[in-house]
Amino acid sequence: MRNPAWLAVLLLRFGFSGCSSPDLDFLTGFFRGKPAVVTSYNCWSKSKNVELVKSLANSPDVHFSGYYTAPRVDTLKKYSNIDYLVLDLRNCLPANLILLQLNQSNTFVYPLKYLLLIDKPDFSSLSAELGQYQILPNCELVIAVFDNDSAFLYETYKVGKKSELTWENYGNWTLEGGLHEHYWNVPTSQRRMDLKGANLVVCLVVFVNDTLNHLDDYKDPGVDTFTKQDYESTMCMLQHMRVNHTFSIVDNYGYVDAESGNFSGLVREIQSGRADVSAGSIFFTADRYAAVDLIKQGNPHAIRFVVRKPATSFMKNIFFITFNTGVWIASTAILATFALSVLLILNWETQHKEKVKQNKYSVSDVTLIALEAVCQQGTTTDPQSFAGRILALILFGAFMFIYVSYSANIVVLLQSTTKINTIEELVESRIEVGGEEIHYMKNYFEAVKKGPLKKLYDRKIYPNQYFPLKVGMEKVRKGNFAFHVASQSAYDYILHHFTNHEICGLQELPGFIEVSGTPKNTPFHVFFQENLGYLAVPKRSPYKDLFKVAILKVDEYGLQRRSNLRIVMQPKCYSQGASFETIGFVDCEKVLYVWIFGTISAFVILLMENLIHRCVKRIKREKWEFSD
Repeated sequence: MRNPAWLAVLLLRFGFSGCSSPDLDFLTGFFRGKPAVVTSYNCWSKSKNVELVKSLANSPDVHFSGYYTAPRVDTLKKYSNIDYLVLDLRNCLPANLILLQLNQSNTFVYPLKYLLLIDKPDFSSLSAELGQYQILPNCELVIAVFDNDSAFLYETYKVGKKSELTWENYGNWTLEGGLHEHYWNVPTSQRRMDLKGANLVVCLVVFVNDTLNHLDDYKDPGVDTFTKQDYESTMCMLQHMRVNHTFSIVDNYGYVDAESGNFSGLVREIQSGRADVSAGSIFFTADRYAAVDLIKQGNPHAIRFVVRKPATSFMKNIFFITFNTGVWIASTAILATFALSVLLILNWETQHKEKVKQNKYSVSDVTLIALEAVCQQGTTTDPQSFAGRILALILFGAFMFIYVSYSANIVVLLQSTTKINTIEELVESRIEVGGEEIHYMKNYFEAVKKGPLKKLYDRKIYPNQYFPLKVGMEKVRKGNFAFHVASQSAYDYILHHFTNHEICGLQELPGFIEVSGTPKNTPFHVFFQENLGYLAVPKRSPYKDLFKVAILKVDEYGLQRRSNLRIVMQPKCYSQGASFETIGFVDCEKVLYVWIFGTISAFVILLMENLIHRCVKRIKREKWEFSD
């Protein structure tokens, strides 16, 4: 009696002992040396199944987990690419029904591999049946056609859903000679690269309609830069695969709608299956990773902060950084020593000289003399002794050289610029920050949840610091403004509108592209400095591996690099020539603060002196009245 049975999952990496029938010998030879997990459904007798299990059990790597009494097609979708489903279609109607269910449930797009056993007279009818199934290039389906003690092996697939079957001569098997495979070491993705004119839909992101007329002529590289940068490499990939394509045009890369939870733009087209591949690469985010498959292309899509190096006076107090700490300490020590010496000499002169202007000199008098020497303003105090005059000469001479050095350094610092090294420095600086007014920019700003970029967004960008390209770049030209923009758009504008001196003063900081979450159990929360793009394909795409191999070949041949060199043209600084710089209020504000503080202090001290004078005068008057 024949009873259909699911033969349990068996892990095979083995050599088998002899079997009792040609089909058992064939299965033994087919799986010899292949790491595979095998599930079999057949209409064999129980004794024959037991005989197969015993022969497989001779290997220590074989594991037997029991029998199944009913087919479970949905469970096959969880199998990996080392799993094999063996269906014996010879006089076994349930096995044929399982094959039909596999097609109806779209299981052929999953990684599971298939081995079908059929007799030669039934091969033509099986071929006609398979011609109605969706067996696409990613499906590895081997058909063993038995003719007495031998079998011919074929693989079949379709290049497209409406195409005819393509047949591959996989090999043959004989009872005496064993198994001979033609493609045992050739991956499927290489064998099936030629899609023979299959019709595929390619999704293209375009912001400006005129871009469709200039996808490959390198005109206006700053407009739709990412699309133009990826277009030629994608076309080379499709030509290599011999694909006929039609475009699906969208106006954004794909973002989740907060209300509906659905994607828009490119990701929507790919996720729904209306497009087979994207013609431009997109950035990696957790929600996109869950919706579509991303193929690493490695094409840098730089979005960075472009800023003109700020003047040193804008970033630091140039009146303090003129000298280092050691010079300030030494100058202060010299000044204090000279002031003390002058105090002693002048007070000595009041006691031993006749022509003196004051009877006694206080600390405030000497402090004023020291400040007169520091500021090179001269002094009304005329020492009478030789020692005093020599000391005054040395004091004014020493501080003359210090004054000249200080003034020269101030002039140099007023013309110098300071490079911003980190995002933290940009956050703490007084530089204004803004982003390009383009739809995807705000999404990436809001995706950052922590760190200095979050502080930068909250303090300087939120809620409306977005500018068109021209406005933002003109603000960069004027200075003290950092513009977050696609690098090539900025480069194109700089090449046409900035002078060489302005180009030499530019710098870039890493951009704001950050992953707004991570796939479960994946430590993937990084700050992209190179912003690599990824081609998008639908989940379980039958062409995914083909696209992956083809795009890697395009990159290896240098075709992508050629496009990048022609589109991504970074401006060069040819000479660091000097130019006239205007001095603004910001450069002198520290001096103005000193003047304001000094003026206010003078009035406060004047009022205090006046008040003290009146109090003293009143006290004296009361004493005279009391004494009278």
